[in-house]
Amino acid sequence: MKFSGKIAIITGASVGIGRAVAHILAQNGVNVILLDVNYEKLLEVKDELKAYNLAVELYDCDISNEENVNKVILDVINKYGQIDYLINNAGIWRFWDSFVNVSAQDWEKIINVNVLGTVFITKATLPYMQKQKFGRIVNVASVAGVYGNALMSPYSATKGAIISLTKALAKEVATDGILVNSVSPGMV
Repeated sequence: MKFSGKIAIITGASVGIGRAVAHILAQNGVNVILLDVNYEKLLEVKDELKAYNLAVELYDCDISNEENVNKVILDVINKYGQIDYLINNAGIWRFWDSFVNVSAQDWEKIINVNVLGTVFITKATLPYMQKQKFGRIVNVASVAGVYGNALMSPYSATKGAIISLTKALAKEVATDGILVNSVSPGMV
């Protein structure tokens, strides 16, 4: 597969899986657009990726803010004219408490990032992929979304939602040349 000249957006790109994906894609000639709420860490990633001599764009972006997401995607399209890959990796997972102790505000925060954030950026990106008749979307779910983890009910519920969303969207856009998949890693 030819990766050179492709454009990938990676959410949650400052640490962990998102950061590793940025490195792998850059090693394979993909220009990377990195989104995260931790801009200082994104600067570190950009510095690490300099050796590949590719475009690396950074956006301080809270994906739970639909207006912010729409501005970022429009800016990427204006600069590059395409989006080939979307890696939906951003998520809140460092939250442990018993189900009865989880506040409504905590539920909302986790749902807003883990589910709605994925929805917002996918919804903003999808029309451009449909227009170019090509796209690859990878949603990072979790084994917690498959099996459920004690003391992680909100996280487990949101990752289960991502798995179901992936299946539904994959069926909807397959005829547009767009593949939608999810991965469910364990502890990383």
